[in-house]
Amino acid sequence: MSLLQVKDLCVDYGKFRAVDQVSFALAAGETLGLVGESGSGKSTTARAVLRLVEAASGQILFDDQDVLRLKGRPLQQFRRRAQMVFQDPYSSLNPRRTVAQTLLEPRQVHGLSTEGWLSRLLLKVGLLEEHAQRFPHQFSGGQRQRIAIARALSSQPDLVVADEAVSALDVSIQAQVLNLLTDLQAQLNLTILFISHDLAVIRQICSRVAVMYLGQMVELGPAEEVCQRPRHPYTASLVSSIPGGSRTVPLVRAEQKVSTGCVFAPRCWKAQSVCWQQRPPMQEMESSHEVACHYPLSVEEVGTV
Repeated sequence: MSLLQVKDLCVDYGKFRAVDQVSFALAAGETLGLVGESGSGKSTTARAVLRLVEAASGQILFDDQDVLRLKGRPLQQFRRRAQMVFQDPYSSLNPRRTVAQTLLEPRQVHGLSTEGWLSRLLLKVGLLEEHAQRFPHQFSGGQRQRIAIARALSSQPDLVVADEAVSALDVSIQAQVLNLLTDLQAQLNLTILFISHDLAVIRQICSRVAVMYLGQMVELGPAEEVCQRPRHPYTASLVSSIPGGSRTVPLVRAEQKVSTGCVFAPRCWKAQSVCWQQRPPMQEMESSHEVACHYPLSVEEVGTV
């Protein structure tokens, strides 16, 4: 059963549609990755799920409750159960608060017991009890992100949204934080929506991946399947850019035309007239692997990617 269901979500910034009819579901205990270039709408989607930005239309169901209609105490309960880890560990923590103050505040706000909780929480994220009375500036970037993760876990959430949570860290520290998230998910049965522009990171931590381009979802499927056999030309270009990979795809075009059909048509080497005129629906290619493309990559083409 799905813990989170997003149906035809749209988010507008003035006249600009940042998220356009995005749909996906997330089962309890699963990690779903949202991947795409800067400006693809992945972070806006994540923020809309938590109601940090307002949706223009669509539906967000959390435990069968319509999140967009919640008010008062039900909304407060949702905010306890759904938390976020932000990208920058240096700006996401209040420099005037000790670690103890930062971690205990969510429990106090939601009326949860604080007795003995702090030391257990610090231990879960790989920190020491003595760190509780220190301030953020006394920690490294990796340690700060562990504190930010601990803050998200303080209210005992079911869903954690990690928005580029490791992109500000160097590679060795990234691996440690990713391993921490994987361990915490197993221990606490967390459901994680993981946002990243890096497919290599997504592949390491996520069971499924959703690929976004200019506000629309273009591919959705098991992470290994999507990375090994991408069916959308845009996904193929992302896979070919993974460092150390040997795969290549035709160079994407740089046309500045606007398409009323497929959003990727101006850059796609496979685009034909229908691509410019009609938006492709999501269609299932293999089991649980969907793609929004009029001319998805064939088996032969996938072999060259």
